[in-house]
Amino acid sequence: MVSVGQKVESGDLLFKLTEGSVEEIRSQLETDLTEAANDLNSIESSQSSSRLEAKQNYDSSILYGKFAQVEYEEAIEKEQENVETLEEKLVTLQEQLVLYEEQLANAEEAHKEAVVYCTNITETVDELDKENDPEWYASLESTRIEVQETVYSLEEEIETLKTNIEKSNQEMETTTESLEQAKRTLEQTKLSAKRDYDLRMLASNTAQESYDVSIGYLEQEASQQQKAYDSAKEKNGCL
Repeated sequence: MVSVGQKVESGDLLFKLTEGSVEEIRSQLETDLTEAANDLNSIESSQSSSRLEAKQNYDSSILYGKFAQVEYEEAIEKEQENVETLEEKLVTLQEQLVLYEEQLANAEEAHKEAVVYCTNITETVDELDKENDPEWYASLESTRIEVQETVYSLEEEIETLKTNIEKSNQEMETTTESLEQAKRTLEQTKLSAKRDYDLRMLASNTAQESYDVSIGYLEQEASQQQKAYDSAKEKNGCL
């Protein structure tokens, strides 16, 4: 038996194993083997779900990449349609406003002429001797009443057209504001959809690489645990 620091020669007895110490070593090696086997089984069990998850992530990334463009177009379609609807509405309102303004100009011109005609015929009726020419007087008076009614009707039409023009201007202002907001929303949606599209494509383009890295890590982990188990088994077989 030797002690620490002692000089030894070939054939010197370095240590002596007793039956108790051998049994102790055997018990420890068996424990190490059992633990290594349990760890290996645990790794194999957990890696089964990890491999499945890696494959699912790969498939999802590839699938999202295939439909990324469709997803992008669908995201902005609703906002694009909203902008187009408001643009069409604004054009319709503008055309209607032009029509109202033309009708107002015509009504005002007709009203001006009707007022002049009504004034003239009224003066004529007032100067006419209805006693001497009752038929002519009755005819002119009837005409004056008709012209006066036309004047009143044109005045009502003018007021209605002015009201319509005011409402059209207000609606155009509201629609213009809504259109500007819709355009801003569309641009924001495009940015968001483009960001999602880029992320989808990046995941799709790197899906194989990401899968290989995940599987490589799992294989390395499994290999290390297998080596630990084989080593423990080899040591256990020596006794």
